[in-house]
Amino acid sequence: MIVFQADNSLASKQLEGRKQNKERIILAICCNGDGSNRLPLWVIGKHKNPRCFKNINKNTLGCQDRNNSNAWMTREIFLEWLRGFDLHVLGRKVLLIMDNFSGHIPLGQLPNHIQLRNTTIFYLPPNATSKIQPCDAGIIRSFKAYYHRRFDRLLLQRLEDNVADPEKIDIFCAIQMAVRAWTYEVKPETIFNCFHHYKIRSTEEPVIDASEECPLDP
Repeated sequence: MIVFQADNSLASKQLEGRKQNKERIILAICCNGDGSNRLPLWVIGKHKNPRCFKNINKNTLGCQDRNNSNAWMTREIFLEWLRGFDLHVLGRKVLLIMDNFSGHIPLGQLPNHIQLRNTTIFYLPPNATSKIQPCDAGIIRSFKAYYHRRFDRLLLQRLEDNVADPEKIDIFCAIQMAVRAWTYEVKPETIFNCFHHYKIRSTEEPVIDASEECPLDP
């Protein structure tokens, strides 16, 4: 989940109260064990055509944009994502590791028209996501850190430019920052180390120093 507005500061005195920005989007991420193949983000918001998307070609966003009233991963969106994933890995046989999130339909409940030709799904046991899910081993953390670094830099630039309500960043801008953080800044080494940490991927390759997981240098 992306939070557009910072919820803390380094101020040394009481600040004027501000109304919290309640806009949210849900992001779905997926990648392979060595970081060489990561799917474009799926972004789920509340509105089909927010005002900030006026005159914007959604095909140039670098992600898949979906919406529903709760900005949530529904079963319908999941099935669409699953079909797209199976086409993405066309010509290969892959194991897709999923957690037990309510929107992820169990194998026995998949509709008959969903025929996965290239994908075998493995569902993690209940209440075990944080213990054996590679994305929770640091991939999501790294992605969020890069996103927040971009957010903070933009906020500082807007403050220097005397922009009114500098912390008010719209969905389009948030999506741009999220796509760039996921596509260009989360390192393959981070993804590799997270899969290796939970021993899901068997390999003889040397493990790269975990200190490279989430560098925050300028």
